[in-house]
Amino acid sequence: MMYKFFITCLLGAFSYFFFVEKSNSSFSQIDQIIAERWDDYIGQHESLPLPFTISLEEQSHFYYWDVFFTNKGLILHKRFDLAKNNIDNFIYEIQTFGYIPNATASWGYNRSQPPYFSMMVRDFYEANPAVGKKWLKKAYLAALKEYHFWTATGPDIIEDHSTPVPGLQRYSHHASEEELASVYDGIKHRFPNLKPMKEEEKIKFGADIIAECATGMDFTWRFDQRCTDFIAVDLNANLYQYEQNFIWFEEILGLGGENDWAAMAKNRKKLINTYCWDEQRQVFTDYDFVNKRYNPNRSFGMFLPFFWNIASEQQAQALKTAYLPLQSDWGITATEHIEVDYNLQWDGDAIWPPVQLLAEGAFRNYGEEEIARNIGLRYLKLINKNYVNPVPEQYTGSEGKAHERPSGFLWEKYNTQGEINDKDYAAHQMMGWSAGVYVYFFYRYMS
Repeated sequence: MMYKFFITCLLGAFSYFFFVEKSNSSFSQIDQIIAERWDDYIGQHESLPLPFTISLEEQSHFYYWDVFFTNKGLILHKRFDLAKNNIDNFIYEIQTFGYIPNATASWGYNRSQPPYFSMMVRDFYEANPAVGKKWLKKAYLAALKEYHFWTATGPDIIEDHSTPVPGLQRYSHHASEEELASVYDGIKHRFPNLKPMKEEEKIKFGADIIAECATGMDFTWRFDQRCTDFIAVDLNANLYQYEQNFIWFEEILGLGGENDWAAMAKNRKKLINTYCWDEQRQVFTDYDFVNKRYNPNRSFGMFLPFFWNIASEQQAQALKTAYLPLQSDWGITATEHIEVDYNLQWDGDAIWPPVQLLAEGAFRNYGEEEIARNIGLRYLKLINKNYVNPVPEQYTGSEGKAHERPSGFLWEKYNTQGEINDKDYAAHQMMGWSAGVYVYFFYRYMS
């Protein structure tokens, strides 16, 4: 039996890589089409000074963390004009608001999203140093201001990201109590198991749900609807990278900064390993500081300490087992699988583009080239499959009517069956991070 199983796996792997290599031309065609379509996905918003790259064809909102992944593709396609516009709009938002909103929509200003701004700036400058140090200094000052938004304490802060562990942060919000109380009625149709709540309970529930939106995972069972009770491993890994990037900024610009960024990064790394490394399960996870325990729910947050080179080689060996509950035939899921009686689009069935890039980079950083390559190739194949023959062929629009799904497009989200993910709402046609991650993997593994 074991012999037959081995042969079956070997044949499956052979046919998979044979498909990828033989269909290289079709993959390159999609890359070329993406390059030609960037200009068709440009939006303008009254709150921003410059046109920007939109994510969804149906919406011209400007989202935050999407752009880190979108810019990966723009930079590889040498569309420095569009990538710079995106970053310049973020600089404007930081200067204007003191933070980067979740999105330029009425609902998107009472929280931010996972901080990737300093990383976008560094990616762009390293690819296009001709932009000049004057621009880099402007971006550096904006990054400092945004870092203050995420880490400052005291009476004048915009949001409270503090936790009982000084030096580690949580996701939060700055919504009014009226906004928080309204969340319950606004989304209860998406959570049929919700019990009736009193006004003060609705406010606490709303705070956790809006903070959950700030994680980019709207919505997920990762935090058990108690997001503000957790030190989030991905958030703190990103803030560690900000501290590393400030060292880089100041070296390039010849500045003597007020902060000892190396010491701050070293301290955050120590704290992440103390509070976000579950030694028993050998996995990075969030820390529930209310119940003083590790989050039992695994999510793609486990990859961020590896993506930013925080983890040890021993922890990297453990990752090869720890990530298996998130592995599927079509990619890495947002969380491990759990049976729930409501729809969550960031769950154990969801294959999201940014998760693939973060997981691939995590393994590649620690020398696991074959695992990284498999993640990249699976994503390319997933996009290719649904570009040519989108499944399901029909979807239900927001107005309740059935529509035929056209071929020749990338889509917002996918699932473990290798299909377009219509859970919670029908997936949109998308360039954005779907295209950016596609281009990133195509250039790395096929060009």
